[in-house]
Amino acid sequence: MLEKKRQILKRILGSYQKVGDEYLFECPLCKEQKRKLSVNIRKDVFKCWLCGYRGFRIRRVVRKYGSSSELHAWDEICGNVDIADFEEQINQQLSQYSSNATPNIRIELPQEYKTLFVSTFSSREAMSYLTKERGLSKKDIIQWKMGYAKTGKYQGRIIVPSFDISGCCSYYVTRSYEEWRKPKYLNPSKPQNLVFNELMIDYDADVVVTEGVFDAIKADNAVPLLGSTMEKNSVLFQKLHKHDSSVYLALDSKEYKKTHSLMRLFLGFGIELFLVDVSGFKDVGEITKEIFEKRKQGAQFVDENLFLEYKLRMV
Repeated sequence: MLEKKRQILKRILGSYQKVGDEYLFECPLCKEQKRKLSVNIRKDVFKCWLCGYRGFRIRRVVRKYGSSSELHAWDEICGNVDIADFEEQINQQLSQYSSNATPNIRIELPQEYKTLFVSTFSSREAMSYLTKERGLSKKDIIQWKMGYAKTGKYQGRIIVPSFDISGCCSYYVTRSYEEWRKPKYLNPSKPQNLVFNELMIDYDADVVVTEGVFDAIKADNAVPLLGSTMEKNSVLFQKLHKHDSSVYLALDSKEYKKTHSLMRLFLGFGIELFLVDVSGFKDVGEITKEIFEKRKQGAQFVDENLFLEYKLRMV
């Protein structure tokens, strides 16, 4: 089995140098001519010591840089024929999505929206809520293009817009900064099948998936679920699958059912998934950026054993 896998990797990555249990190849991502991609077939891990490209499943390298026949051969060796069938189904959906793509969803920001890019006397309450209660910096506020409203339907609320890849507003969420205002969140009609703030997402880097917008702000390269779950036909999942992104799941600490459901989805399609520990906090929004980054660095790789552990927690 190991020899067959080695031959497939040689066809994809070229010649190699063997050092102990490691096979050293040229990295297909940074394309450094020196052999800096270390692959351990027995442990099923790989890492480039130059650019940091790494993973817990060598299959990710085969899928991303090999041919369909090489991926099929790899899955046959590993006994992953069912997953390959899943892959074929999702690829068909991706092709259909690309060929029958609907126009970008666009929405107008409320007329009462005022930017928080420049602090004014009238914005002091909104700024105080974001900086003191939410622990956000001026950089966060500018990066997420936050605004507020002093009058109208969204009076007394922070407005966080979402921008699609073309830079157009696709959605927005609002949250009251005056605690007596109910409900806390007052958003437009149910969000369409979109990626919130996709303009800021780099699918080739680690992608953090959070519960809500204020959770996503505390993490780099993060996208919120907006309280809903994720289905295989959602645009977000299709993009993550297409780009073979490494996903870091950071949901509320007691969201066992939702976490388990997403584990099943990602494992079923062979997407590399890590679970960020948010215990000790109600949600990611309560965590500082520094603490979250440490938690992310220590995130747990999701395999079948962790999946079963979460299933038992729901009993």
